[in-house]
Amino acid sequence: STSSSCRPVSNMSTETIDLLLVEDNPGDANLLRIALRKADAAVHTLTHSEDLDSALRLLESTRFDVILLDLSLPDCHGLETLSRVQSKVPDTPIVVLTGNDDQAVGVKAVQAGAEDFLVKGSVDGQLLARAILYSIERHRVLTQLKEFDRLKSEFLDTASHELRTPLTIIREFVSLVNDGVVGPITPDQAECLGDALRNCDRLTELLNNLLDMSKLKSTNIELRRLKVDLRGLLTVCYRDFAVKCKGKNIDLHLEVAETLPSVLCDPDRINQCIVNLVGNAFKFTPEGGKIVIRAEDRQSFVAIEIQDSGKGISKRDQELIFDAFTQVDRQDGPGAKGTGLGLAITKRIVELHGGAISVTSELGQGSRFLITLPVYDASTCLLASLEDLYKMSSREDKAISFALLRVTSGSDAREIEFQHLLAKLYSQVQGALRPGDKALLLEDEHLIAFVMESGAAGCLTAIKRLVGAVPENIRVSVNFEAAVSQGNPNCPTPDWANLIHKDFVRIN
Repeated sequence: STSSSCRPVSNMSTETIDLLLVEDNPGDANLLRIALRKADAAVHTLTHSEDLDSALRLLESTRFDVILLDLSLPDCHGLETLSRVQSKVPDTPIVVLTGNDDQAVGVKAVQAGAEDFLVKGSVDGQLLARAILYSIERHRVLTQLKEFDRLKSEFLDTASHELRTPLTIIREFVSLVNDGVVGPITPDQAECLGDALRNCDRLTELLNNLLDMSKLKSTNIELRRLKVDLRGLLTVCYRDFAVKCKGKNIDLHLEVAETLPSVLCDPDRINQCIVNLVGNAFKFTPEGGKIVIRAEDRQSFVAIEIQDSGKGISKRDQELIFDAFTQVDRQDGPGAKGTGLGLAITKRIVELHGGAISVTSELGQGSRFLITLPVYDASTCLLASLEDLYKMSSREDKAISFALLRVTSGSDAREIEFQHLLAKLYSQVQGALRPGDKALLLEDEHLIAFVMESGAAGCLTAIKRLVGAVPENIRVSVNFEAAVSQGNPNCPTPDWANLIHKDFVRIN
């Protein structure tokens, strides 16, 4: 590495800007030095590295205001160069340097997080100085925006949590009065109390949605993807809305094939999505209208449609409705109201499942929302379940052990006895786990998966203790494999496929 001081003719600022130039071509590096000397800009101190490895070593001990980065280096090429520098110094702005034939790569680099890109050979002093100052200012503004967004999310999360308890108490007392528990009430009082209860419920919905949105944005939401009977899930939703629709004279239909395959999903979260969509259809469908809930097999995925005969959504609004806090045609006074978060939450949950959501609608002709979910497959389910379990338990920077218990029965064990044993062992595992640990039962694969905040040896000791309680009258073998990892974003995810297919160690 070499260092030189580049001073402009007249300074825009009295502060020195420390630059790191990563460029393997001596001619290009010299041209950039000359350009900086001629720039009518701030004082620049330039440090030069000719390859990526030396630059990364330098970044370990030295802080720079801006990095000028050539993407084509002797030891790295293309966007990987940018990625490696970003992982080393994520808070330092980077201006990418490209050749005349690599401008498309420069655009992709900006999309990947670079502040700007310059074409070597076409850079004069003013352009270079402006790009440096622009990248510093843009990075500063974006950092502030990220901090504001973090503070906003933190405030919403804290406020939502803090408001839920007093709101629950208020609703309980209003409900007691409304039910006549503390004395008789007049019809007028009952009407007022009913309004109070409805608004308590609306506020509770808003707080729950704010909490969900906060978790979804921070990827802090817990998923438990399992084999799910979608027909049963939709039937429950249909029954829940049937009475409400009858009261509003809306014709509610359920059209689901008997042979609909199971899907891979978190049943609680997908139920939340379906309830959101059917609830919206109910809100915006007038009396005498029609709502259809249907699902059909489309080979690798299942399509769920919620169709209504409501007022419809304009083309312009269809592009906005999945954004948070967006409410289409909201008006003061009577009419359908909402939080503007339901569809944003639904979209995020569906995407976390590897599915998609879309809408087709015409004003006055109703709307049709379509979501897709992957069809259940045993191996895919197992991998997804392991990933879900790992994410739930890798919130902090600490060692964890991951274990799989494979349970097999002897030929003389009846299936019903075996399933009972599996459930009992799972219950024992749950009882032995500490608050930070997680467990999951995968009945179809005869597996129990869990993570513990301890090393592999401690995890194995706990398993042996659990297996000691297995009844002797049923021949059962329990196999164990553990993966130790650090629960932080910089640690690679365990190799689940290898964990599943390795030979398990016999315990009993």
